[in-house]
Amino acid sequence: MNSHRDNTISNITEPVIKSHYRGLSIKKMKLQCSIFFNNQCVKHGLRPKYLHIKINRELKFNASKKCLSSLYKLLLREEIRLAYQKIYTIDLKLKQLYDIMRTSLSSVSLDHILQDIFHQVDYTRNKKSLVINKKIENLKLQKNLVASDSQSYAIHDFKPPVLNFTNIVFDNKEMELLSKGFKFNISPSNSKQVVQNLEILAVESESILHKYSDIITNPDSLRSEMKNIIKSEKQRLIKSPYPLYNNDILLKKLRKGYQKITSSLQKATRAQQCACSIEKTTTIK
Repeated sequence: MNSHRDNTISNITEPVIKSHYRGLSIKKMKLQCSIFFNNQCVKHGLRPKYLHIKINRELKFNASKKCLSSLYKLLLREEIRLAYQKIYTIDLKLKQLYDIMRTSLSSVSLDHILQDIFHQVDYTRNKKSLVINKKIENLKLQKNLVASDSQSYAIHDFKPPVLNFTNIVFDNKEMELLSKGFKFNISPSNSKQVVQNLEILAVESESILHKYSDIITNPDSLRSEMKNIIKSEKQRLIKSPYPLYNNDILLKKLRKGYQKITSSLQKATRAQQCACSIEKTTTIK
């Protein structure tokens, strides 16, 4: 098989070999640029647009962020590994073509061809580098790694959402509840619901692994890493003395604030009734 392949390659004309060598060299250069881009994404924690990982909006909490970052890093490293494999096969083909040109051409013509190909590859690399650097800068801006000029923007001073002009005394937690506004409803979610969301996250992570099964060579390592992240987050939520959602405490605070307001309103209405009765007696006299 190899001897037959060598005979077919050796029978190719010089322009075809030159064009094939140029095409493989440019392809190798693009793979090297892709490796550089993916390495920069891994280094700075960037998420390129060609990797699409969708996850439920309700699951955007600490464990899901850790799992997503692990997924992105592993997929980027797999892309880098595949690029190195392709470069290795391209190098073998380039070596084969170079040996054919070296035996069939003179040293002067061979140097001229290689120099011409080198200039073309270098020109394409410069254009590709500009595009890649622009992509990296845009991804950094999206991740807020590049600080914006804060002096050119005036910092807006937000006023408190609720101002208490009454004589009713509210503590900080009651004021925090009042600040949420009239449309605020106590979420039915509790620590049990958050744990269920973690289990849903594990299922979605497994579906993502299945989606990228053709890229990932060792999914068990990533699966165990995500399992440890979800397990530690689940234990932290269960053992935490301050759960994320405690409906009983919120209801008690709301009832307490409601009682304060109603008692104050009752006092106000009684005072108004007394004022009306006094005014009526004065008018009768």
